[in-house]
Amino acid sequence: MRELVILAALVSALHGASLPAETDVEYKCQKDQDKIATLEAERFINGHHRHGYKFKFVSQDSRSADEKKDPCDVILGITLEETECHIVNPKPLDQCKARMESETKVTAKCNVTISSVEGKAAVKRYICDTEPGSHEMLVKKCPDCPSLLPLHDPKALESVKTALQKFNKQSNHKSYFKLMEVGRISTQWMFSGQSYFAQFAIMETNCTNKEAPQKEEACKALCWDQARYGFCKSSKVGTEEPEVECELYEAQDINQDITQNMQGMTTKIKYLVIGGVQNSEAMTTRTKHLTRGAVQNTQAMTTRTKHLTRGAVQNTQAMTTRTKHLTRGAAQNTQAMTTRTKHLTGGAIQNMQAMIPRTKNMITGAVQNTQAMIPRTKSLTTGDPQNIHISVQEALQEFQNQHLKPAMSSHAMAL
Repeated sequence: MRELVILAALVSALHGASLPAETDVEYKCQKDQDKIATLEAERFINGHHRHGYKFKFVSQDSRSADEKKDPCDVILGITLEETECHIVNPKPLDQCKARMESETKVTAKCNVTISSVEGKAAVKRYICDTEPGSHEMLVKKCPDCPSLLPLHDPKALESVKTALQKFNKQSNHKSYFKLMEVGRISTQWMFSGQSYFAQFAIMETNCTNKEAPQKEEACKALCWDQARYGFCKSSKVGTEEPEVECELYEAQDINQDITQNMQGMTTKIKYLVIGGVQNSEAMTTRTKHLTRGAVQNTQAMTTRTKHLTRGAVQNTQAMTTRTKHLTRGAAQNTQAMTTRTKHLTGGAIQNMQAMIPRTKNMITGAVQNTQAMIPRTKSLTTGDPQNIHISVQEALQEFQNQHLKPAMSSHAMAL
């Protein structure tokens, strides 16, 4: 946590370069202090701009502020315009002219967050979108004016290379200068053909003009505080040789603003780190309290869990005892039912055994009656068939009354 606080402090300090010392008014993000904020935004953006041209403040488009926050914040929407001064040019910004519309001026729309650091306006963050002027509008207002080309246009870059070679060849400087970057390229059709107009920055290398042609790729730029920089303008009309003019600047540290900001950051970082450490210590104490409370809660939960576990064990034991009793009772009921089944089965067997002799006697009597009926039947067959039918029915009825019904009644009583 402490490392995060310190890192946040460093980032805040890096993006929080304050106004020059001559501004003694305490900045509180108030609306009547917006000029202080816009000047700081302009200075900060140009101080951290490492390519192209310097930009100058034109207008404030919007604002939203949180003055109650500590430190306060204000977000400004501002418009900047590109000037004729390249970043290698040491000329102060207020002496740099904005481009004319005939040169296709470039506009930057920026959202800048300004905060108050030790009573000074400081940029926390910014984002800018740049856009060149409309080509269609330029053609309407100035049909003969050159139009911008992409910085990677092959023919235009070839004209830049030829112009730089010409400068190194014709100059009286001992050092060899190499291309730093191309700033702008424009083109225009003329009677002699297509023309190219370029602006580019150059920097001094560790090679001399005499040895450079043999080892041009090995030539390295000198350090920022030792190298001379230059800004060149070239023109190539049709097939003619290019014309070039360069303005050189003595060795300077174009990172001087950052160096000054870094020196001024030391005190701010100390305050921020101290505050971060104090916040970390306060958070550590709070963490200890939270941890102690969590441990106590854990202990209480452990005790409760033990009680619940003990109750669950007791319930399990009681259920086990009850299950044993139920099992024992079920076994006893099963044994009793088995004994009763045996008794019922034994009685049924005895009844069956008692019925066997009686059944034999009944069968024997039936056979005897049948034998006795045979002569009678023969004598009846000689008579009237109707009488035969009646006699048979009477015989069967007599047989049932004498033998079958008494046997069935006895069997029912036995069951």
